[in-house]
Amino acid sequence: MAFAFRYEALLFYKQHLKEKAEIELSLSQRRLRECRELLQEYKEGLWQIGSDLGVGLKAKMPSHIVKNHSDYMESLKTKIEFQEMEIIRAERVVAEKLNNLLAKTKQYKIFEKLKEKDCQKWSHQQYLLEQKETNETAVLRHGKGFLEN
Repeated sequence: MAFAFRYEALLFYKQHLKEKAEIELSLSQRRLRECRELLQEYKEGLWQIGSDLGVGLKAKMPSHIVKNHSDYMESLKTKIEFQEMEIIRAERVVAEKLNNLLAKTKQYKIFEKLKEKDCQKWSHQQYLLEQKETNETAVLRHGKGFLEN
């Protein structure tokens, strides 16, 4: 007779929840990474347009081009501020997903340890049954030899 864990379905469900939490954490981390990369692109664009504007001002750039550069720089600054807020939100989501994963992992490990304990208990009971059968066999053999004398 093989060992059958009494809460196998619940253990499987807890494992599923843990895996789902891992996927959600991974997706939120990817979102955070994408937000940071976009922020970096905006900052590089702002630096580049500022550099272009500086070179253009030294070369006596027309005023409408200076105005376009200036407006674009303001737009990028606004996008940078917005992106920084998005990063803060994404970091909060990552923290929440991490806490969720830790909780799900803890619940799963509780049932996993319970399974291990039940398996050890079952193994010990099987050992005791085998010992009992061995003892009974030995008693029967010993008794049979005693009766023959």
